[in-house]
Amino acid sequence: MKIEQTHIDHIRNQFADMQSKEDLMKLLSEAKNLLYGEECKPVQLKSLTYYANPALCKKRYQTFTIKKNPGQTEQSMRLLKG
Repeated sequence: MKIEQTHIDHIRNQFADMQSKEDLMKLLSEAKNLLYGEECKPVQLKSLTYYANPALCKKRYQTFTIKKNPGQTEQSMRLLKG
């Protein structure tokens, strides 16, 4: 499906008004339907929580170090594919 500017504006407005995980879940489900069609399964809150919390899902994230100013480093995490 081709996304029109009205869809983009609608998603931006919903994103700006987001207050909870449920709002994010609804927004992701709506965006998924716009991108892939009406037959998509909605995003579930338990899936969103699972992927968002590295303590619950240790194999989904990898910790790595970024070099900063001389002698300083910063730890970061990235989501692994799969």
